[in-house]
Amino acid sequence: MPESTQTSPGDWYLEGYSPQGEIWVIHIRSFPFRVGRLEGSDLRLSSQDISRRHAELFAAGQQIGVRELGSTNGTFVNRERVVGERILQDGDILNFGYQEFRVSKKPTDSNRALAEEGETQCFARPELPKGLFGYAEEFEQMLQSKAVQPHYQPLCRLDDLQIFGYELLGRGKFPNLPESPGPLFEIAKALNRAVELSSLFRHLGLAKASEEAGDSAIYFNTLPEEMNMDFLRGELSRLKTLAPQLPLVMEIHEGAVTNTEFMHELRALLRELEIQLAYDDFGAGYARLQELMDVPPDVLKFDIALIRSIHRRPPRSRQVIQTLVRMAKNLGIKTLAEGIEEPEELAVCREIGFDYAQGYLLGKPEPTFRKAPRIQA
Repeated sequence: MPESTQTSPGDWYLEGYSPQGEIWVIHIRSFPFRVGRLEGSDLRLSSQDISRRHAELFAAGQQIGVRELGSTNGTFVNRERVVGERILQDGDILNFGYQEFRVSKKPTDSNRALAEEGETQCFARPELPKGLFGYAEEFEQMLQSKAVQPHYQPLCRLDDLQIFGYELLGRGKFPNLPESPGPLFEIAKALNRAVELSSLFRHLGLAKASEEAGDSAIYFNTLPEEMNMDFLRGELSRLKTLAPQLPLVMEIHEGAVTNTEFMHELRALLRELEIQLAYDDFGAGYARLQELMDVPPDVLKFDIALIRSIHRRPPRSRQVIQTLVRMAKNLGIKTLAEGIEEPEELAVCREIGFDYAQGYLLGKPEPTFRKAPRIQA
C-alpha cells in the first residue's frame, strides 16, 4: 500500500446520514483523519458499535485510503471488511461499525460551500439515497434461514460487580450482509422488515438464554415501530412461553414513551405476563419526566452520553445526575448506568448511587454468557 502522508490530496468528503436522519457532509481537512469514540477524534461517533480508536483515513498521493485500527465491529468498503489498509475511490461506500458514508471527491458546489462552514454540516441532499445498499434478496434469505447470532452483554450490580443479567443483542451471520446490527436495521427499515428482524433477534436469543442463562435476567430491546398493542400482546406472550423461567425485562427507548394511555395499557400487560419494564437511553436529548412519574418503569437506564467521562465533569453536572438518580429511587425505580468504559467512570457512578452498570469495562457483547465481569469489585 502507498505510504500515508500529511499532505492533502485535494478535497475529499464523507457523506452520510446522522442517527436522526439528517445528512452529514464532512470535509476531510487534514490527515491522518481519525474516527472513533475517543474525545479529540476528527470524526467522533458515539455509538457503542464504534471502537474508541476505530479507523483512520490517510493520504496516498492524490488518493485517500482507510486504515483499520483493530476495531471490534470492523470497517467495511463496499461490503468487504478492511484488513490493514485499503485505497478508496470516489463513490465508495464506507462503514465504521453501523455508520455508513459515501466517499466523495467532488460534491456539488452548494454542498461544498456548506461543508466549508464547519467540520460537519447537516442538510438535505436528494441524490444521496437512503439505504445505500439494496440487499432485498439476501436479506430475505437471511430471515428465512434465521442466519443471525444472539449476543449478550453483562449487566452488573454496582455494590459487588456481580453479573445479575444480560442485555440481548444480535449480529448478522449471512454472507455479504453486515454483521453489525446498525447497518442490518438500516437495510431492514429500507425494506420495511425491521420488525421481523427485531423479533428474530429476540426469539433466537431467548431460546438460547432459556437453555444456558440459568436464572439470570434478560433485557430485550424493542423498536418504536413495535409500539402497537395488537402486536405486543402476541409477541410478549410468545416470548414468555419461550423462556418461562427467566426474569424478562422489556426495554423501551425514552423517546417512545409519549402516550400515557398506551403506556398504562402496556404496563398492565407486562404485569400480567410478569415482565418488567425498562426505559432505555434516559437523558438522550430530553428526559420524559412526566411519563416517568405517571408510568414509572422498574429500571431506568441512563444514556451513555450522561455517563461518558463523568469523572471529568464539573460538580454541578454530577449533581444534576445524582438528583435524577435520587428521584428515580424515591419512585422505587432501579437505576442503571450505560456505557461504562473507564474505572473512574465506574467509581463516580458508585458514588452517585446507581444500582446497576453496563459497559465494555465490565463486559462486551458476546455470543456466550460471561460468568464474571472483566474487572473485580
